[in-house]
Amino acid sequence: MIDMIRWLHLSDLHLGSTDMSTDMMRDELPEFLTREGLKCDYVFCTGDIKTAGPKDCGFTDDMAIYIKEICQVVGISSDRLFIVPGNHDVNRDLDERKSSIEKLMFHRQGYYDPAKGIIDSADLVNIMKGETDFKDFLLKIFKPDRVAMYGNPDRPHFVIETPDFNILHVDTTISYTKDQEANDLIVGTHALYKEINKVNKNKPTILLTHYPITSLLQDERKYISSILQKNEIRLWLAGHEHDHVAQPIHYLHQLQAGELRYENKANATFLIGEYDHISGKVQVMAYTWFPEGWAQYPILDLDNKKRDRYECLLLTVQDGGLSRTTKVAKDANKQYFYRLPEKVEQGLLPSIDDDGNITSFEQLLETTWDSNTHHIIILADGGMGKTTMLLEYCRKSSEPILYVPVERLVALKIGIEDYCARFIYDNDIHTFRENLQNRYSKPTLTLFIDGLNEVDGKHERSFVLEIQRLNMLKGLRIVVTSRSNFTLRYSMPGYRSTKLKPLEDTQIYSYFNDIEWARIKGTRALHQLLGNPMMVTIYKEICSVAAEFMDVEFLDWRFPVKNSTDLFHNYYVAQMALMMKRSGTDGERMLLTKMCISCILPAIAYKYERKRRLNYSLSEFRTLFNEVLQNIIVDNDKLLPIQEHYREEKMPELNVTKIMDFLTQDMRLLHRDNTIMAFPHQIYRDYLSAQWIIRQSQIKDNIMELWNSRKIPYSVMTHIRWGSGEYWKNGIACNVHKAGMGIIEDRSHFLVDNLFSCFPGTASSGTPDYSKLWLKGHRLPDNPIGDEKIDLSESEIDKTTVGLSSDDVVLYTNLCLSEGRDFLAAIAVKERERQIQLNIFSLDNGMMVFNHELNKKVGKMEFHGNRLFIVASSIYVFSMEDDKQWHYSGVIGDGGMNIFHKLQKCIIADHILYLYYNGRLLVRYDLRDCHKMDTIDGKQWENLIEGENVTSLRRTTPWTANNSPRQKDILSKVGNDSFQAISYGDGRLIVESEGEQQYELSRGAILLMDAAISSDGRSAATLGFHSVGTKRKIQLWDLDNEKRVADFACPSIVKNIHLSENGKWLMGETDDSTWVLNSESRNEIWYGEHFVSNHTGKLITYGDKVIRKKENDLYLFDLKSGNEEWLESPTPNPSMVCFLPDRTLAAVDKKGQTLHLWSTRDGNLLSQYMDGSTILSIQPIQSKPFIAVFTNDQKIRIYHTGVRKQYDKMQCLIKEAGETNAKQMVAHQERPLIACTDGRRYLETRFFKEWTSGGKDKGLWEQNKFRGNRHIIDGDILDIAFNLYNQQIVAILSNGKIMYCSDTHCKYIDSFNIIAAFNVDSYDFSRCSCSNDLRISLTRNGTYCKPS
Repeated sequence: MIDMIRWLHLSDLHLGSTDMSTDMMRDELPEFLTREGLKCDYVFCTGDIKTAGPKDCGFTDDMAIYIKEICQVVGISSDRLFIVPGNHDVNRDLDERKSSIEKLMFHRQGYYDPAKGIIDSADLVNIMKGETDFKDFLLKIFKPDRVAMYGNPDRPHFVIETPDFNILHVDTTISYTKDQEANDLIVGTHALYKEINKVNKNKPTILLTHYPITSLLQDERKYISSILQKNEIRLWLAGHEHDHVAQPIHYLHQLQAGELRYENKANATFLIGEYDHISGKVQVMAYTWFPEGWAQYPILDLDNKKRDRYECLLLTVQDGGLSRTTKVAKDANKQYFYRLPEKVEQGLLPSIDDDGNITSFEQLLETTWDSNTHHIIILADGGMGKTTMLLEYCRKSSEPILYVPVERLVALKIGIEDYCARFIYDNDIHTFRENLQNRYSKPTLTLFIDGLNEVDGKHERSFVLEIQRLNMLKGLRIVVTSRSNFTLRYSMPGYRSTKLKPLEDTQIYSYFNDIEWARIKGTRALHQLLGNPMMVTIYKEICSVAAEFMDVEFLDWRFPVKNSTDLFHNYYVAQMALMMKRSGTDGERMLLTKMCISCILPAIAYKYERKRRLNYSLSEFRTLFNEVLQNIIVDNDKLLPIQEHYREEKMPELNVTKIMDFLTQDMRLLHRDNTIMAFPHQIYRDYLSAQWIIRQSQIKDNIMELWNSRKIPYSVMTHIRWGSGEYWKNGIACNVHKAGMGIIEDRSHFLVDNLFSCFPGTASSGTPDYSKLWLKGHRLPDNPIGDEKIDLSESEIDKTTVGLSSDDVVLYTNLCLSEGRDFLAAIAVKERERQIQLNIFSLDNGMMVFNHELNKKVGKMEFHGNRLFIVASSIYVFSMEDDKQWHYSGVIGDGGMNIFHKLQKCIIADHILYLYYNGRLLVRYDLRDCHKMDTIDGKQWENLIEGENVTSLRRTTPWTANNSPRQKDILSKVGNDSFQAISYGDGRLIVESEGEQQYELSRGAILLMDAAISSDGRSAATLGFHSVGTKRKIQLWDLDNEKRVADFACPSIVKNIHLSENGKWLMGETDDSTWVLNSESRNEIWYGEHFVSNHTGKLITYGDKVIRKKENDLYLFDLKSGNEEWLESPTPNPSMVCFLPDRTLAAVDKKGQTLHLWSTRDGNLLSQYMDGSTILSIQPIQSKPFIAVFTNDQKIRIYHTGVRKQYDKMQCLIKEAGETNAKQMVAHQERPLIACTDGRRYLETRFFKEWTSGGKDKGLWEQNKFRGNRHIIDGDILDIAFNLYNQQIVAILSNGKIMYCSDTHCKYIDSFNIIAAFNVDSYDFSRCSCSNDLRISLTRNGTYCKPS
């Protein structure tokens, strides 16, 4: 334990006053102190030892004996006892004393002026005569030299220095008389000021008085407060008022002890104070007398509020009024202040979004400590000002805050605790932990842990595990900055997740003049970019320099600034311009500047970025730097303009020491201290690394190493793309492509992925070229159509290349990121085959590194250390061994045993899993092979094993798929907006970083979100799952000729589509609106309504016309002309309608349970109630006087539309035989034929078979279920229709397949796959190499592929 310095504070003993209760109280005090073990280092007595007045018996030996007994029981000698006189301790009746006080200050009249603070020496002599008896009494306790300090007119106040404190004795009885109130007292500010100047500035000061500061004359109090504040005297101990009171008065903490005698309406109380000399924290507890004895009692503050303890700080003048912890933390933080700009623009410090509440960092810190989430994570992209905000707060704050940059810990090869111990606690981790065990009203220490995203996964995991342990320290507050929310990956509650807000226009505008602001507003990309504070700072610096040096030939400015790459390019150009401005800059210096910026610094940055480092130790850097200089190739052509400008022929010498000094001291583009060499920010490193990759790719140097050894990070890739200009017009994309040509069997895996991701085709960049590449296993990107098609000649492609898969759809239902984001665990479910499999992907390269069959529904997954736990009915354990390979360790709780029943706590220690149950039962498993070690019965809860708490493994409900996966766009998602893995209903599994796709771990199958077939079955529209921006792809199909005819895009909020019967109009519905597109003109329009149809979930049109409802009336609305005509409805406000062959309407009432129509025989109104069932569809049979009604009880009812029966009800022709598993029904337009589907894998037709028997016409509905002849329906059926041209029924499946069957007997005829992953028209497939099946699919999808 930390050694606390403790004191006992007594006051108003009034020992001459006795009674039974008072004597009992005083007698039990030494016994109580002994019994409670309240040993102290000091005793403070703030006056009124005896009682004056009628009961005054003077000072006695017994009084001295009692006080010494108190000192003895708390373990101190009298030299650790400190006393000041009270008003009862002085002789108030001496005439000369009274006379001097009346001259000095009596009823606010007298010569004394608090501003001067001088008391006449003769008056002080007379006043001090009143303390003669008091001094004689003190001789019974103290040695004469101590007593001589009291009652000294030349020094009325005095200070005694102890090993721990300055004890300032202030005599507040100087102007006291019994003839005036004790609220206008003075002490003599001049004498007090002189005494305070004698205190040891390296020690905290405790001030002792009898009267509180509130008893002083107002002006006296004002001047004394100022003196105390300037000298960091914050703790004032007093008495007098016979009750204990805590009064925080601005910076001052005044604590008054109660009395030590029994008295009504007062509390006999003493105070115990404890002081932590490391942190400067003080806590004070009160002990009060009750009839039952002494006991701890809450402290009363000025508002009469009760506190268990009163807390404050004792500070020193030498430390600038800072606690020791704050002082040493500030000293440690100063080493990072170089990261702050020369002037911190307060207006550029971002606001914080705290769950919708916009606040400042200061306000956030003020409010969180007393909340349930007092730890904070601050999320923001690079350059948003996280580091500046933290360091600026550290610089200004007087709180104990330690700034901890995570990348520095990596360089120092130490942890967070080690860092704290090194800089604050003299390398003593035990002291660090002990000092933070208790929670106070303010944090004992706050850690600003900056840049958790700037280290690799291994280090991140190590630091997060340490943060988890630090969370247990009650006096510690942790603030972490990162680009991604690590608490989601590591299951860490208790953190408040916040985000930095981009700058507002008003903030940006204030830093630029009107011309600069107009340029910003006129460039959308620049305007958006400057929402980032770092970008504002950089752009401002550029603006101030560019105007002066715009015409210098070798300064290649890029204006207008279109992206962050342009901005950083100009930033480094500006560094050259600033070098030109320096006095003494010559040609050699400018040549060295250019070489550093264009060659040397990018080479260093690339090596840092490849290792995900921001800094290296100096020894590591020297090795790296030597390697860079040995291999550097200088582009002399770029140096020539500088040589001409300065008439400089000599090239600078590339000396290691010289250039290191130049980069760190002259240009300050790298930071060096005694231990590391670092980039100032990750943003600069990534930009420079991209420049190196561009440069090396331009000179075709080691392209395979640059492009085929890894997936290039998005933050680097964007700078490559924006910095490469016309990269497909004989630029670096062509060089990368050429390096991959002819490489077979996926030996160019990363190169192809990087080529696709980094270099999209655009009007300015040129048309991509993917010829002669091994494209098997790589899905082609969705490039827009340009003037030229993308060449695929002699490239090897397969079904994956075009987004097709013959496999069952794999859905990734559960996802879990490893603690360091090194791995992603995903549960793959093959619905058709009922297979469940674990796949583990490496996020270092996007490859699957492990798989294992489970075949049990999974409730949850969690990574803990190097193990993965999967919770199903049991716990499956997988581990990564020393060989860095994942292995199956075994299963815990197999064989029917329910290991979760009554399970209360799970802990991992070393390689053992401890399961604690109700009933004090403990079961242990060895995680190396998952065998059960033993079961221990007994009091196991009383001594839990120390280890990692994994109680969160307790089972949850297993995931179950929806009836239709297409109904779920996103199945699972882990991470946050900065870094996340997402699985989709079409089987895709992707990983995104900073909003951009980093890996496509599974391409899945082509799942369609929806499809629609025209009512004549001749045209179809399909809606893809994948959305790009705000658009989702629609493809239009000619079903007669089995061929795609066009591509369109609809708003991504549209998730179901409809197609007019003539195929001209595409429609999509949202909750309350309808989107309509003319496929010929491509004009689109929104209608704020839903049109009326004859089928739930399916919109039917009539040529160019739709039926719309206005209030309760129906209108036939022409989408082309905008004209409309009123329609007569057989029921008001219908929910569903259709046209019968005679062009009258059949309609369903608004409740959806009754069909109404006019008899086709005599025109009378007919109605048919559906026995409580809801009508889903009504379909006229065009060649017969029939109408088919499909209800939600899965019955098809066929009614004759011209037969009259009693009660105007229609005749049901086949009521009993009409049951089906269907959920959708369509009718043939010319024949008595119906098709039904359940929307899953079921399809059937119903044909009305007619004959004549006995001179009478007869008929029945013949049912024919789907017959596939080895073909199966392997996707959900999205829509069906009868194709009149081919006499077939067409079905579109969710897996991207269009299937044809015979219309009468529902027998399989043919099918083909839709290519929806990209725009087929963008590519030239004519000379690529592929299978014959794929060639046929390509042809049907509207392209041509020449037979090999």
